[in-house]
Amino acid sequence: MIMLEKAKMTGKELFPNLEVISCWADGNSEPYAKKLQKLFPDVYIQPKGLLATEGIMTIPIEGLGKRLTNSHFFEFVDKNGDIRLKSQLDIGDEYEIILTTRDTLRAVDFNHSRRARSARIRSRTCDLRRNRRADST
Repeated sequence: MIMLEKAKMTGKELFPNLEVISCWADGNSEPYAKKLQKLFPDVYIQPKGLLATEGIMTIPIEGLGKRLTNSHFFEFVDKNGDIRLKSQLDIGDEYEIILTTRDTLRAVDFNHSRRARSARIRSRTCDLRRNRRADST
């Protein structure tokens, strides 16, 4: 954004062949992604999936949202502290994610780092969006 201001050019002038920008676009990043979309109105903004050092939770698939990967075992903690499986999620509710990796069989509790909102439920897949960090207000 700063580069566009300094160059006194539009996004299209600076990058005429740009088709996709892959960036954080959910949660706290949403307002910045909207500004980016205004600067590049003809470019597809592809929101990143839900990622962490410990594992990839979702991947973006055009037209299908962010689908839950099958690379780990996922459990979801609801607002009452009850643990649910993917098939038991309610659309629009918020969940804290517990990820168990295949290699280590170690559960990673994202209780204090990630909070996701179940945006869309499909058969065998789950579209999740990062809502905000669990510790943010």
